[in-house]
Amino acid sequence: MLLASPYRRGTASGVATFVSFLERRLEAEGLSPIVMEPGKGAPAPFANVRLAVRTAREVLRRRAELVAVHCQMLHSQAVAAGFVGRALGKRVLVTVHGRSPRPRGLRGFAFDAFERLALRVPHELIFVSEDLRRAFRGRGRVVPNGVPVAEIRSAAFRARQLRNELGVGNAFVVVYVGRVTLDKGILTLVLACERARATLTRDLRLIIVGPVEERIRPELERRAAASRGWLILLGERSDPYAFIALAELFALPSTREGMPLSLLEAMAAGRPVIATAVGDIPELVKDGQTGLLVAPGDLDGLASAIRWVVEHPRETGEMGARAAAVVEERYSAESVWSRYRELYTPPTPEASTEGPRSPLP
Repeated sequence: MLLASPYRRGTASGVATFVSFLERRLEAEGLSPIVMEPGKGAPAPFANVRLAVRTAREVLRRRAELVAVHCQMLHSQAVAAGFVGRALGKRVLVTVHGRSPRPRGLRGFAFDAFERLALRVPHELIFVSEDLRRAFRGRGRVVPNGVPVAEIRSAAFRARQLRNELGVGNAFVVVYVGRVTLDKGILTLVLACERARATLTRDLRLIIVGPVEERIRPELERRAAASRGWLILLGERSDPYAFIALAELFALPSTREGMPLSLLEAMAAGRPVIATAVGDIPELVKDGQTGLLVAPGDLDGLASAIRWVVEHPRETGEMGARAAAVVEERYSAESVWSRYRELYTPPTPEASTEGPRSPLP
């Protein structure tokens, strides 16, 4: 099995987390998965091309031992590896975790052409949410994201230690974990926390964990420097579950999403959450029951929701408990793995008359 990813494992990315999860599950089956991911230090203009060529070559080189090729996102890596895999008679799957914004002008037409090509490559096209599948005109199938509930909850013991390390004391801690990009609503979150702090009696801190997009880095760093310590930028960390455990509130004010892993992880840990009503989030977060929903870009609404969570600990604790139960019941990693296990090698026509067939050797 070859797993192709445009994100390195260990980064604060839902795709990277998902690939690491599949890698562990395949190893538990007695297999030795091959993971193709970006190398370090590749010049930005050539990184994607280099990754696509490396991955296609690896599919060709390891063809005798491959059962399937599983790619992530409609990426040049998926197209290159998928074409080579299909030419070799290997099963090809692509999981789409989100959709990139369409560029303007001629680049937009090239983007559309590439996307149409990428959609035709796999045998199985999989989306993590129904909303995302609808965006691609109902193609493929939906396998929702799932998270390792027990592993996430086991990180709780680190919360007090992290508080001491970060010097946040007894402050109310809002946490964001993931890629720090403009479409995640990060600047809106910073401004909303600043507004909430102005009217709260309890000290509030915002901790942001993850790689920062270059176009918003200067503004974030400027605000962090001027915050006198209430805004903490930590960059990439290898222990994201520990920061989720630290959170008294997990915030995800994205402008677009599918079904975000980070939100599922926070809910699995029983953390109160505030998110925007985009993508499949409203299916996951029922406003006032398993979290709070605000409109994307609604600065006042987000600030008010943050203040409400700080001032209503009993109610938000109950929301967190209900959210944890929902994730455990519907979005566990075990249920997701069973779906992918079937998809990797579907039953042959002959197998249908002989009873169930194991999808992996």
